Amino acid sequence: MGRYLAHRILHSFVVIWGAATLVFLILHLSPGDPAVNLVGENATQEQFELVRRSLGLDLPLHERYFNYLTDLAAGDLGTSWFVGQPTVDMLLERLPDTIELTLVAALIGIPLAIGLGIVSAVFRRSGLDYMANIVALFGLSTPNFWLGVMLILLFAVELRWLPSMGRGPVFHEAIAAIFSGQIKPLADWASHIVLPAVTLGTFLMALVTRLTRTDILENLGRPYVKVARAKGASNWGVIYHHVLPNSLISVVTVIGLEVGSLLGGAVVTETVFAWPGMGRLLVESIQRRDYPVIQAGVLLTSFVFVFVNILIDLIYVYLDPRIRLK
Repeated sequence: MGRYLAHRILHSFVVIWGAATLVFLILHLSPGDPAVNLVGENATQEQFELVRRSLGLDLPLHERYFNYLTDLAAGDLGTSWFVGQPTVDMLLERLPDTIELTLVAALIGIPLAIGLGIVSAVFRRSGLDYMANIVALFGLSTPNFWLGVMLILLFAVELRWLPSMGRGPVFHEAIAAIFSGQIKPLADWASHIVLPAVTLGTFLMALVTRLTRTDILENLGRPYVKVARAKGASNWGVIYHHVLPNSLISVVTVIGLEVGSLLGGAVVTETVFAWPGMGRLLVESIQRRDYPVIQAGVLLTSFVFVFVNILIDLIYVYLDPRIRLK
């Protein structure tokens, strides 16, 4: 276990370094100059050059990259060029909202997907199977931004059941209000988060549904299923105790890999629904070319992605004790 964790930590540093290098090169080699956004179009050439020197943009690319890695090694993720706040403070202020949205999307999508996958496999070639496949195909082929806009048009504009954008009370405040006898804050929180969470979790739900169905169908034909049924186990008992645990290993793998996709998808979803999360902050920073915030946001996303994948590897051992981390 110790050697495995050491290897994974080393691999994680390589992944994070690669992400940091890639985003640095993309930002600094792309057309345009952030100094123009800072000084404005009516600034003099002297003011423009002064801002470029203060930001270090007048240095050669390799010197800027070396300074960036040096600051990164010292734990300094920089300060926003436009806001003047440390990038860590800005991201940590928005991160809870993104995590909340991502978790709700996963809690809606994953259980529904596993249930649809089981029903689709057990009742293969039935109406339920065809319906589940249609839902999965729709989720796989529908872009997040289009689905979000359609949900807003239907539930916010036409039916007026739900708000179109923004967020309600913070979740822990809504829960605390219940103990004071107030249920409205929790309902307000749910009404604001349901549309962006459904939009964000639809692709994950569709992917996990298809994978669960495929794995369960494959495992239903294995010899151990026939042995379990010969011993008198019921059909649902065989699925719950034998087939499902063996099918969940690949499902858990995909869920771990898709966490990064959820965080990436949150950028679009938060923009569509004006959700005040980290994704929306990154979009705003990209529009004004605030390099420190963009770089810190990508690093934080990479760290979360790597951490979740290490956690997934540890879950493997719980799902299948035959797997040993060496």
